[in-house]
Amino acid sequence: MNLQDVLYYLTGGNKPGPPAELPCPDEAEILGYLDDRISSGKRAKLETHFASCDDCRELLALYTKVWSGPEADEAPPAEETITGQTARILTSIREDEINRARGEAGRVPARSHIFISYAQLRAAIAVLLISGASVYFLTRPPSPHDAAMEELRLVMKDERRIEPRISGNFPYSRPAATRGKRGGIENEDEVRFDIALSELKSARDPSASADDRLALARVYLARDEEGDAARALELLQELAGRGIESPQFFNDTGVALYMRGEYRDAIAQFDEALKRSPDYDEAVFNRALAKSKAGLAAEAQQDWKRFLDLATDEKWKDEARKHLDSLKGSAGN
Repeated sequence: MNLQDVLYYLTGGNKPGPPAELPCPDEAEILGYLDDRISSGKRAKLETHFASCDDCRELLALYTKVWSGPEADEAPPAEETITGQTARILTSIREDEINRARGEAGRVPARSHIFISYAQLRAAIAVLLISGASVYFLTRPPSPHDAAMEELRLVMKDERRIEPRISGNFPYSRPAATRGKRGGIENEDEVRFDIALSELKSARDPSASADDRLALARVYLARDEEGDAARALELLQELAGRGIESPQFFNDTGVALYMRGEYRDAIAQFDEALKRSPDYDEAVFNRALAKSKAGLAAEAQQDWKRFLDLATDEKWKDEARKHLDSLKGSAGN
């Protein structure tokens, strides 16, 4: 069952037609929907929006992870239970934000329902995942590698924290203006990185599969917090000892070296990736970046031109053109 099917189960609605051009509902509308305090016409419009809005649907899917427990495999919770728990969670978060905005520090207001702050919600998600809890709507859970890669896709859908491209054929996202955490959506990012790392908890064992160890290295590279590049490189060097020599392995090793400022060593890794897959556009993109950082402007220009010939996504090509134009300008061409 996919995420859209889960939404239809939660709402009891029917699969809608073409997406409606509606803004995302505010918390009052969501609560009214969950408490059945809105008209049937409004309910139908909201259901259509939920089914077509990735952000709203992903938020609901994230909350369902909290509802799951060890008993989840036995039977899915009743629809009334899901609705009630969702309302309580959203209400708690809403009241917490209101009270913080009013500056009511040091005083805990009386509540008639369960109180879950954002930090507690994040901790609950991590605990459930670490304890092996499964989400009830998954009839066959994905592998740790696939689950972690899906979290990376979601966390990088709008913006990536690092300039080079980790392997995985991720859709385009713009590079962050600064390294590391991003302001307004920092908390959501950290939840997704926590989930990805929890999915890969078994990959920390040196005996874990190469795919899972490689996925763990990619999560560290994408997160880009202090020490993450070193953690990723240690994992990748261990995989090299196993004889792993895929183009993706060499590309990710090059990314780890790039993030440590070892640009010429990174170039050598991207070369190895391209020996095994000459049209591997992610490695060409990264090698062009590394050559620019290493002061090899003429060679970098050649790689950017090659990337433009290989790539099909116009957004990635636009970013490459900006790099190429910058190099031409600095060279006075």
